[in-house]
Amino acid sequence: MSDPVINTQQDPPAEPAKPFHEQHATKLEYIAEGLLTQIDWGWSDVSDDDIDAVATAIMSTRCKLQGLMLGDNKITQLGAAKIANAMVQRAHDVPITTLGLGNNSIGLAGTEAIVEAMLTGRCPLTYLDLTGNQIGLEGARVIGNMLTHEKCKLRQLGIGNNDLGPDGAIVIADALKSGQCTQTLERLFMGDNKIGDVGGAAVSEALRSGECPLLILFISGDSGLTDAGIRNFSEAVADPNSIINSVYFGDAKPLTALSQRHLALNRVKTKWRAFCLGRHRRLGEDSSIRFLIVDVMETVLSLLKSQILANFPPK
Repeated sequence: MSDPVINTQQDPPAEPAKPFHEQHATKLEYIAEGLLTQIDWGWSDVSDDDIDAVATAIMSTRCKLQGLMLGDNKITQLGAAKIANAMVQRAHDVPITTLGLGNNSIGLAGTEAIVEAMLTGRCPLTYLDLTGNQIGLEGARVIGNMLTHEKCKLRQLGIGNNDLGPDGAIVIADALKSGQCTQTLERLFMGDNKIGDVGGAAVSEALRSGECPLLILFISGDSGLTDAGIRNFSEAVADPNSIINSVYFGDAKPLTALSQRHLALNRVKTKWRAFCLGRHRRLGEDSSIRFLIVDVMETVLSLLKSQILANFPPK
């Protein structure tokens, strides 16, 4: 029997990945020529060096890009500064209004660069996502100052997972109730910041102040709120001075039956109050009388179920 043939030939080495500007040459060209108004390069391993090609494209005289999503990449404060500079130096009158930089590493310095560019008036952002960028308490102060600036036009802001803590939440709350907060702000995402009941109380107070413009608030994930803190928010939703429609806590913090009843009842109270005050159009379609009736029925059924379970617990 002959010896088996052993294949000593090695597989050819894998070709190195092409640089960003070569991988995305066509899209970059389309941006520069004004053929794209939105681009999403999330999860694309975009680095600070790659931002040079992006900046060049958006500074083109023909560029009409309005939405730039760069979440979950490798962008640091250097890349953020390049983006900020490009937004300000654009050679035409079509501004970028949507900017997503969530889950990068831009830190405090990068946040300051973006905010400074935004407040020049050259890039009136209506959507800004800075989730997961380690901005901390000092970053919260930068955001708070931004929210009270006359040129801030934000409608949605994401600052979740940024180590704000209770003190950072207090800074944001102070801006929201200051009477100078931009009245365009409708949605605020600030979950996973371990704000605790102290920070939560400050934000709840801001909602009740009559000055806070928020319609929807997200405090999901690791908020550090106890059940009492959650009930505090549900009561703020029902306060006559607030216009907040919903506060979302996510699944990270289980609610007791009491808190569930608080939230359900206060949701109905809010919708009824909004309808009576003529605010239902601002709060959206689900504040119409039809959905109000559905909410009332759902709440009654929920309360009956809770009462039955309380009196006849399952064996």
